[in-house]
Amino acid sequence: VGPVKLFPDGSAGGRTAAMRAPYVDGGHGLLTFADEVLDGLVRDYHARGYQLALHAIGDAAIEQVLNAYDKALAAVPRSDHRHRIEHCGFVDDQQIRRLVALGVQPVPQPVFMHDFGDLYVELLGRDRAAAAYPMRRWLNAGLTPAASTDCPVSDCDPFVNLHTMRTRRTDGGAVLGGQEALGAEEALAAYTESGAYVAHAEHAKGRLERGRLADLAVFDTDLVRADADAVRAARCELTLKGGAVTFDRGGLAGA
Repeated sequence: VGPVKLFPDGSAGGRTAAMRAPYVDGGHGLLTFADEVLDGLVRDYHARGYQLALHAIGDAAIEQVLNAYDKALAAVPRSDHRHRIEHCGFVDDQQIRRLVALGVQPVPQPVFMHDFGDLYVELLGRDRAAAAYPMRRWLNAGLTPAASTDCPVSDCDPFVNLHTMRTRRTDGGAVLGGQEALGAEEALAAYTESGAYVAHAEHAKGRLERGRLADLAVFDTDLVRADADAVRAARCELTLKGGAVTFDRGGLAGA
Protein backbone atom coordinates (compact mmCIF):
# COMPACT_ATOMS: atom_id res chain seq x y z
CA VAL A 1 0.00 0.00 0.00
CA GLY A 2 1.38 3.37 -1.03
CA PRO A 3 0.58 6.80 0.36
CA VAL A 4 -2.85 8.27 1.03
CA LYS A 5 -3.67 10.97 -1.52
CA LEU A 6 -6.01 13.91 -0.97
CA PHE A 7 -6.84 16.82 -3.29
CA PRO A 8 -6.81 20.17 -1.45
CA ASP A 9 -6.96 22.29 -4.63
CA GLY A 10 -7.20 22.15 -8.42
CA SER A 11 -4.95 23.18 -11.33
CA ALA A 12 -3.28 26.45 -12.28
CA GLY A 13 -4.24 26.06 -15.94
CA GLY A 14 -7.87 25.60 -14.92
CA ARG A 15 -7.67 28.58 -12.52
CA THR A 16 -8.70 26.28 -9.66
CA ALA A 17 -5.30 26.04 -7.93
CA ALA A 18 -5.72 27.98 -4.67
CA MET A 19 -3.60 31.14 -4.83
CA ARG A 20 -2.95 33.89 -2.30
CA ALA A 21 -2.81 36.57 -5.00
CA PRO A 22 -5.52 36.57 -7.66
CA TYR A 23 -5.24 35.33 -11.21
CA VAL A 24 -4.82 38.01 -13.87
CA ASP A 25 -8.54 37.93 -14.67
CA GLY A 26 -9.61 37.63 -11.03
CA GLY A 27 -10.37 34.85 -8.58
CA HIS A 28 -8.11 32.92 -6.22
CA GLY A 29 -8.94 29.34 -7.21
CA LEU A 30 -10.47 27.01 -4.66
CA LEU A 31 -9.71 24.97 -1.59
CA THR A 32 -11.64 21.71 -1.50
CA PHE A 33 -11.34 21.23 2.29
CA ALA A 34 -11.97 23.53 5.21
CA ASP A 35 -8.84 23.79 7.37
CA GLU A 36 -10.30 21.75 10.21
CA VAL A 37 -11.42 18.95 7.86
CA LEU A 38 -8.01 18.63 6.20
CA ASP A 39 -6.27 18.86 9.58
CA GLY A 40 -8.39 16.00 10.87
CA LEU A 41 -7.83 13.77 7.86
CA VAL A 42 -4.08 14.32 7.86
CA ARG A 43 -3.80 13.77 11.62
CA ASP A 44 -5.83 10.55 11.40
CA TYR A 45 -3.86 8.96 8.55
CA HIS A 46 -0.54 10.18 9.94
CA ALA A 47 -1.33 8.68 13.36
CA ARG A 48 -2.11 5.33 11.70
CA GLY A 49 1.38 5.30 10.18
CA TYR A 50 0.50 6.09 6.59
CA GLN A 51 2.61 8.21 4.30
CA LEU A 52 0.56 11.09 2.88
CA ALA A 53 0.75 12.56 -0.62
CA LEU A 54 -1.37 15.70 -0.81
CA HIS A 55 -2.08 17.42 -4.12
CA ALA A 56 -1.40 21.15 -3.77
CA ILE A 57 -0.45 23.44 -6.64
CA GLY A 58 -1.24 26.98 -5.52
CA ASP A 59 0.63 28.68 -2.67
CA ALA A 60 -2.55 29.00 -0.59
CA ALA A 61 -3.14 25.25 -0.83
CA ILE A 62 0.53 24.52 -0.11
CA GLU A 63 0.27 26.64 3.04
CA GLN A 64 -2.86 24.78 4.14
CA VAL A 65 -1.12 21.42 3.60
CA LEU A 66 2.02 22.50 5.44
CA ASN A 67 -0.11 23.65 8.36
CA ALA A 68 -1.88 20.28 8.44
CA TYR A 69 1.40 18.37 8.36
CA ASP A 70 2.83 20.62 11.07
CA LYS A 71 -0.11 19.99 13.38
CA ALA A 72 -0.08 16.23 12.76
CA LEU A 73 3.65 15.95 13.45
CA ALA A 74 3.33 18.03 16.61
CA ALA A 75 0.54 15.77 17.86
CA VAL A 76 2.18 12.47 16.83
CA PRO A 77 5.92 12.86 16.15
CA ARG A 78 7.29 10.47 13.52
CA SER A 79 10.74 10.33 12.04
CA ASP A 80 11.34 9.67 8.34
CA HIS A 81 7.65 9.88 7.43
CA ARG A 82 8.47 11.39 4.00
CA HIS A 83 5.07 12.98 3.61
CA ARG A 84 4.79 14.58 0.21
CA ILE A 85 3.19 17.46 -1.64
CA GLU A 86 2.24 16.34 -5.14
CA HIS A 87 2.97 19.16 -7.63
CA CYS A 88 3.91 21.89 -5.09
CA GLY A 89 4.00 24.21 -8.09
CA PHE A 90 3.72 27.79 -6.87
CA VAL A 91 5.75 27.81 -3.67
CA ASP A 92 7.65 30.66 -2.02
CA ASP A 93 10.99 30.64 -0.18
CA GLN A 94 9.38 30.65 3.27
CA GLN A 95 7.34 27.59 2.33
CA ILE A 96 10.49 25.87 1.03
CA ARG A 97 12.05 26.42 4.44
CA ARG A 98 8.98 24.83 6.03
CA LEU A 99 9.24 21.83 3.72
CA VAL A 100 12.79 21.30 4.94
CA ALA A 101 11.90 21.78 8.60
CA LEU A 102 8.97 19.34 8.42
CA GLY A 103 10.74 16.72 6.29
CA VAL A 104 8.13 17.02 3.54
CA GLN A 105 9.21 16.33 -0.05
CA PRO A 106 7.88 17.95 -3.25
CA VAL A 107 6.84 15.66 -6.11
CA PRO A 108 6.68 18.08 -9.06
CA GLN A 109 6.05 17.81 -12.77
CA PRO A 110 8.73 19.96 -14.43
CA VAL A 111 7.17 19.11 -17.81
CA PHE A 112 4.26 21.38 -16.82
CA MET A 113 6.59 24.30 -17.58
CA HIS A 114 6.79 23.03 -21.16
CA ASP A 115 3.15 22.06 -21.58
CA PHE A 116 1.50 24.89 -19.65
CA GLY A 117 4.17 27.54 -19.08
CA ASP A 118 2.78 29.90 -21.72
CA LEU A 119 -0.67 29.52 -20.19
CA TYR A 120 0.76 30.25 -16.72
CA VAL A 121 2.14 33.55 -18.06
CA GLU A 122 -1.29 34.41 -19.44
CA LEU A 123 -3.13 33.55 -16.22
CA LEU A 124 -0.60 34.64 -13.57
CA GLY A 125 1.91 36.97 -15.20
CA ARG A 126 5.48 36.22 -16.21
CA ASP A 127 7.13 36.65 -12.79
CA ARG A 128 4.81 34.22 -11.01
CA ALA A 129 5.02 31.76 -13.90
CA ALA A 130 8.82 31.87 -13.95
CA ALA A 131 9.00 31.05 -10.23
CA ALA A 132 6.90 27.88 -10.58
CA TYR A 133 8.27 24.37 -9.98
CA PRO A 134 11.60 25.67 -8.62
CA MET A 135 13.81 22.59 -9.00
CA ARG A 136 17.07 24.44 -8.35
CA ARG A 137 15.83 26.15 -5.18
CA TRP A 138 14.50 22.85 -3.86
CA LEU A 139 17.83 21.10 -4.45
CA ASN A 140 19.80 23.97 -2.97
CA ALA A 141 17.61 23.79 0.15
CA GLY A 142 18.46 20.11 0.60
CA LEU A 143 15.14 18.69 -0.57
CA THR A 144 14.68 15.67 -2.85
CA PRO A 145 12.22 16.73 -5.57
CA ALA A 146 11.04 13.68 -7.50
CA ALA A 147 10.15 14.53 -11.09
CA SER A 148 7.15 12.94 -12.79
CA THR A 149 4.74 13.65 -15.65
CA ASP A 150 1.30 13.36 -14.02
CA CYS A 151 0.31 11.19 -17.00
CA PRO A 152 -2.26 11.38 -18.56
CA VAL A 153 -2.32 15.12 -17.81
CA SER A 154 1.03 15.28 -19.62
CA ASP A 155 2.56 12.65 -21.87
CA CYS A 156 4.52 9.95 -20.06
CA ASP A 157 7.45 10.42 -22.50
CA PRO A 158 10.39 11.03 -20.14
CA PHE A 159 12.52 12.92 -22.62
CA VAL A 160 10.35 16.04 -22.73
CA ASN A 161 10.54 16.18 -18.94
CA LEU A 162 14.33 15.77 -18.90
CA HIS A 163 14.63 18.46 -21.57
CA THR A 164 12.42 20.85 -19.60
CA MET A 165 14.36 20.35 -16.37
CA ARG A 166 17.53 21.34 -18.21
CA THR A 167 16.12 24.24 -20.26
CA ARG A 168 12.93 25.59 -18.59
CA ARG A 169 11.67 26.10 -22.14
CA THR A 170 7.95 26.29 -22.84
CA ASP A 171 6.17 24.77 -25.82
CA GLY A 172 6.11 28.28 -27.30
CA GLY A 173 9.89 28.66 -26.96
CA ALA A 174 10.04 31.00 -23.97
CA VAL A 175 12.50 30.31 -21.13
CA LEU A 176 10.79 30.77 -17.77
CA GLY A 177 12.98 30.94 -14.68
CA GLY A 178 16.17 29.80 -16.34
CA GLN A 179 17.95 30.00 -12.99
CA GLU A 180 15.91 26.95 -11.90
CA ALA A 181 17.38 24.72 -14.63
CA LEU A 182 19.25 21.55 -13.64
CA GLY A 183 22.31 19.84 -15.02
CA ALA A 184 22.03 16.53 -16.86
CA GLU A 185 22.93 14.31 -13.90
CA GLU A 186 20.68 16.29 -11.54
CA ALA A 187 17.74 15.88 -13.92
CA LEU A 188 18.33 12.14 -14.24
CA ALA A 189 18.58 11.76 -10.47
CA ALA A 190 15.32 13.67 -10.00
CA TYR A 191 13.64 11.21 -12.36
CA THR A 192 15.14 8.03 -10.88
CA GLU A 193 16.89 8.10 -7.51
CA SER A 194 14.64 10.79 -6.06
CA GLY A 195 11.50 8.98 -7.19
CA ALA A 196 12.65 5.89 -5.32
CA TYR A 197 13.47 7.95 -2.23
CA VAL A 198 10.06 9.60 -1.91
CA ALA A 199 8.48 6.13 -2.15
CA HIS A 200 10.70 4.67 0.62
CA ALA A 201 12.15 2.42 -2.10
CA GLU A 202 15.70 3.73 -2.42
CA HIS A 203 17.17 0.39 -1.29
CA ALA A 204 15.38 -1.49 -4.09
CA LYS A 205 15.53 0.83 -7.09
CA GLY A 206 16.59 4.23 -8.39
CA ARG A 207 20.24 3.38 -9.10
CA LEU A 208 22.14 0.76 -11.08
CA GLU A 209 23.69 -1.20 -8.22
CA ARG A 210 24.09 -4.83 -7.25
CA GLY A 211 21.16 -6.12 -5.22
CA ARG A 212 18.58 -3.70 -6.61
CA LEU A 213 15.72 -4.50 -8.97
CA ALA A 214 16.89 -5.29 -12.50
CA ASP A 215 14.37 -2.91 -14.08
CA LEU A 216 16.54 -1.22 -16.69
CA ALA A 217 16.29 0.91 -19.81
CA VAL A 218 18.92 1.34 -22.52
CA PHE A 219 18.76 4.40 -24.78
CA ASP A 220 20.33 5.35 -28.11
CA THR A 221 21.67 8.59 -26.59
CA ASP A 222 24.03 9.29 -23.70
CA LEU A 223 21.63 11.18 -21.44
CA VAL A 224 24.50 12.69 -19.42
CA ARG A 225 26.83 13.86 -22.17
CA ALA A 226 24.29 14.82 -24.83
CA ASP A 227 22.86 18.33 -24.97
CA ALA A 228 19.26 18.86 -23.90
CA ASP A 229 17.88 18.96 -27.45
CA ALA A 230 19.52 15.63 -28.29
CA VAL A 231 18.07 14.13 -25.11
CA ARG A 232 14.61 15.21 -26.16
CA ALA A 233 15.03 13.27 -29.42
CA ALA A 234 16.35 10.11 -27.69
CA ARG A 235 14.75 6.69 -28.17
CA CYS A 236 14.56 3.68 -25.92
CA GLU A 237 16.22 0.60 -27.47
CA LEU A 238 15.92 -2.04 -24.76
CA THR A 239 14.05 -2.54 -21.49
CA LEU A 240 14.27 -5.20 -18.82
CA LYS A 241 11.91 -5.80 -15.93
CA GLY A 242 13.09 -8.12 -13.20
CA GLY A 243 16.00 -9.03 -15.47
CA ALA A 244 13.73 -10.22 -18.29
CA VAL A 245 13.65 -8.43 -21.65
CA THR A 246 10.32 -6.68 -22.15
CA PHE A 247 11.20 -4.53 -25.19
CA ASP A 248 13.97 -4.89 -27.75
CA ARG A 249 13.77 -2.51 -30.69
CA GLY A 250 16.64 -3.88 -32.72
CA GLY A 251 17.35 -7.33 -31.33
CA LEU A 252 20.11 -6.15 -28.98
CA ALA A 253 19.44 -8.86 -26.42
CA GLY A 254 19.74 -11.60 -29.02
CA ALA A 255 22.99 -10.13 -30.29
